[in-house]
Amino acid sequence: MLAEAKTAYDAIKIADAAEAYRYAMKVSGASEEAQREASMLKLRAERRAGELLVSMPKAAGPREGKGARSEAATALTYAEQGIDKRVAARCQKIASIPEERFEEFLSVADEITTAGVVKIAKEIDRFVELSDKAERGKNIRIDIDFRLGDFRKVLADLPDDSVDLILTDPPYPRDFIDLWSGLSEFAARVLKPGAFCIAYSGQANLPEVIKRMGEHLVYYWTFCLYHQGSTQIVNGVNVMCRWKPILLYQKQPRKKIPNTMQDYLISEGVQEKDDHEWQQTESGVGKLIELFSNPGDIVLDTFAGSGTTLKCARDAGRKPIGCEIDKDTYNRAKLRISS
Repeated sequence: MLAEAKTAYDAIKIADAAEAYRYAMKVSGASEEAQREASMLKLRAERRAGELLVSMPKAAGPREGKGARSEAATALTYAEQGIDKRVAARCQKIASIPEERFEEFLSVADEITTAGVVKIAKEIDRFVELSDKAERGKNIRIDIDFRLGDFRKVLADLPDDSVDLILTDPPYPRDFIDLWSGLSEFAARVLKPGAFCIAYSGQANLPEVIKRMGEHLVYYWTFCLYHQGSTQIVNGVNVMCRWKPILLYQKQPRKKIPNTMQDYLISEGVQEKDDHEWQQTESGVGKLIELFSNPGDIVLDTFAGSGTTLKCARDAGRKPIGCEIDKDTYNRAKLRISS
């Protein structure tokens, strides 16, 4: 049937028919295997439609402004063929997936849906984008002391009592819990007396994180970073999370902060994840740098990630030092900091 589709319109009609057939089988109690076959036919038809749309010549159209010709011409062609613009975009996204990855999805997915395969296409686009940034950042030199490697090794040469502020965001999963003990021990050595180690943390392992940070430092307070306009569902506990703990630990002797401040920060705007999945917003990081350091101070990030702390510290007139253990992330951060 699909081999007979000569146009994108034909392929989309086959996809629509396959979806109607799948729904009818579901209502009638047909086997899951039969429903799965119908779903596979729908996706293959949408992929075929996308391939045909990509190869479709642009129709001539009037120019109404800069860049208007190609967009108007493409939309006109879709309309002429009776194809909705959104459907066309979805089919082309499916067609962009490498065939091997597409077939793998069909063979292993528990539920075969258009949304599922479009998600894969977006993940591939994201991977390509991040790989390109890492490659572009590989040979970039920046005017910041930024090192590649494990902080326990590459920052071992930092003098005792030399750092004014550590502001960092360690990985949250349980697999990395030992790093919190390492951070506590390292901070107790390099921080100036009375200086702060401030660390973002997740909630899942918070009791253990607090215990380990207290091995070499003194607990001071916990700030709340409120995620404005965004939520995250934590499936393991069925909780919709809208805030993140920011832990304040201090090197002895414990001193009261000189200025009164509220323990509530707002992460403004859309979450910034352009360069790393755990990337923090500049608004929150910048505010902490402003509150807990002074111009000319050394601000250190032991888990630099996409470079947010280093960038904000530099822009605020501080002296940033940092490291990142993942090479691609390190190179993307250099690209970001250099821009």
